[in-house]
Amino acid sequence: MHMDQAPARLLLILAYLGFISLGLPDALLGVAWPSVRETFHLQQGAIAVLFFGAGCSYFFSSFFTGRLLNMLGIGVLLAASSALVACSTLGHALAPVWTLFAASALLHGLGSGAIDAGLNHYVAHHFSARHMT
Repeated sequence: MHMDQAPARLLLILAYLGFISLGLPDALLGVAWPSVRETFHLQQGAIAVLFFGAGCSYFFSSFFTGRLLNMLGIGVLLAASSALVACSTLGHALAPVWTLFAASALLHGLGSGAIDAGLNHYVAHHFSARHMT
C-alpha cells in the first residue's frame, strides 16, 4: 500500500464494499420481476429491454470513465455515479409507467459502469495487484 496504513485500509474496505454493492440491484431485479411484470402487464421477454438498456449504458459509461476521471476526479465521479444509481432505484420504485421504469435501467447502467471502472482505476493505481484480484 502506498498510503498511510490505516487510511489506506479504510479506502480499500470502502472500495470492496462499492464492488459488492454494484451487484445488489441486479439481483433484486430478478426477484422483483414477477411483480413488475404484473404491474405493467408485460410479457416475460420484456425483461430483455431492461438488461439490454442497462448493459448498453454500462458499457457506454465505463468506456468514457477515463475522460470523466480526468475532468472530475475520483471523488466527484463516484459521488455522481452513486447519485445516478440512487435515482435509478428511486425511479424503479416510483415509475408509474413501463417507459419510465425502463429508463431507470439506463440510469442504473450509467452509474454502475462508472462506479465499476472508477473503482478499478483507483485500486489499480493505489494498491498492489493482490488487492485487485
